[in-house]
Amino acid sequence: MLEILYFYAECSNLQIKVGPDSVGFQLQVKGLVFGGTTLTASDVAVASGVADMGDPDCLKKHQLSETLTTRAMDVIHNMVEDVVDQVKVCAGLINK
Repeated sequence: MLEILYFYAECSNLQIKVGPDSVGFQLQVKGLVFGGTTLTASDVAVASGVADMGDPDCLKKHQLSETLTTRAMDVIHNMVEDVVDQVKVCAGLINK
């Protein structure tokens, strides 16, 4: 299970599905980077170098593949882009 921005994701045969369950407030107990046993979005973010939290050394024993973390991050980005598109007040790109 991967928790993506407080959603779970399932990974089987490198097909990653996100949502809608969550470890929520138990992230610091259940997340791998905090010594737990549930692979979360936070763990993926730390493994990808996008976030700095918990103890990244806790991830080493789980040997997350680069393919898994890359695909999971792609899913996260696509979900965020979709949500942003739904709340925009006009079509087109958003200036940074």
